[in-house]
Order: sequence, then C-alpha cells, then structure tokens
Amino acid sequence: MHVHGTMAKATQPPIPKINNKIRMLKSSSLIVNPSMSIFLYTRKLIMLFSISFLKQTLWGVTLLIVAMLLVSCSEHGVPAKLKVGDEVPHSQNRVLQAGEDWRKVTTMDTRVNLYRWRIADLIAEKKPFIVVFGTPQHCTICVDQLSRVAMVEEKYGERFAFIHVDGYIDNDVWVAWGVKGEPWTFVVDGSGQVRQVFQGQTETSLLEDQVRSLLGGAV
Repeated sequence: MHVHGTMAKATQPPIPKINNKIRMLKSSSLIVNPSMSIFLYTRKLIMLFSISFLKQTLWGVTLLIVAMLLVSCSEHGVPAKLKVGDEVPHSQNRVLQAGEDWRKVTTMDTRVNLYRWRIADLIAEKKPFIVVFGTPQHCTICVDQLSRVAMVEEKYGERFAFIHVDGYIDNDVWVAWGVKGEPWTFVVDGSGQVRQVFQGQTETSLLEDQVRSLLGGAV
C-alpha cells in the first residue's frame, strides 16, 4: 500500500499482557484441597492394611486347616488309648440292617461287609475281630485302609468278623476306645483283648497273618 508515495511498514497488533491474578486463578483449579488429600491418603492406607490383614488371616486359616488334617488323617497321629493286652469296651456300634441306607453307618459310599457286627455281641460270643476307626469322608488314607481290610474280609469274612467305625457316625465309640487321629486298626482276640494295633495303612499280608493266627492257623 502506498501512502504519500512511500510504502507503509506492516505492523503486528501488540501482545496482550496476561494478568498474573488470572493465571493464578486458572492454575488454582488444579490444586487439591489439603484436607481432601489427607482423607484420600488415609483411605488408601486403610485399604492396603485391610487387604494385607485379610491375606494374612486367610493364610493363617489355611495353615490351621492343613495342620488339623495332617494330625487327624496321618500315619503319625496321636497314640491310641488302648494298647496291646487291654480289654476293649463293649461298644454298641451301629450296624447296617437289611434294606437300610449305608449313610446310617458310614460317610463313604460302600458295598463292603464291614457293618454286620456289633462289638459288644462279638465279645459276648468270644469271637475275634478286626475293627478299623476312620472317617473316609475327609481322610484318603482311611479310604485306602478300608479297601485293604475289605479285601481281607472277602477272603475270611465267613469265619472272622471285620468292622468299620466311622467317627462322624459313632463318635462315642471313638471316645470310649481313646482314638485320636486316624486311621487306627485294632485286632481283638476271642477274650476281648487287644492283640495288635496298626496305625495308618496296613499291608494286607499283615492283616491276614493276624486273622490266620486267631483262627488257629487255618487258611
């Protein structure tokens, strides 16, 4: 553009000065209230503590349950009250009558003949027997021991009595025999005295030796 024969210089509009007060007002919106900051920090600490406490509690409960299972279902449990040579109680353990449900005598679904005899009756008849104390519902070792005893029962069941006493069904019998931990297997002779005690799982050959001995060596 020409003005009076000369070219005008291009000019830029002046840069407005930003008011410091306005800048402070804008930035103040990013500043958290101090009391709110303390509240959020405290809440975070409480949440972290709660989570840590919960984890420790669950871990402690888990260890306790495992320890209880190891003591109750182990080959290294608490020694039984009755020992070799002791007279056994005349216990009224439950027996399975014809047509009755197996749940009345055991916590394991079983078809074995370990629920035909009452301990008191066997003692009165002076008949030797083997009795297993175990709770198969939560004890895998007990299941295995009962399976072994059942195998021997199939072979000698017509001449020798075999019994299983479930702790969830006949707890009073467990108390009378002083049983703590499981499984425990007692061999009782015709006079009602403990002939042998087996803790944990037992080889079938050892059980058969006891049976043959009490039957007078007859196979």
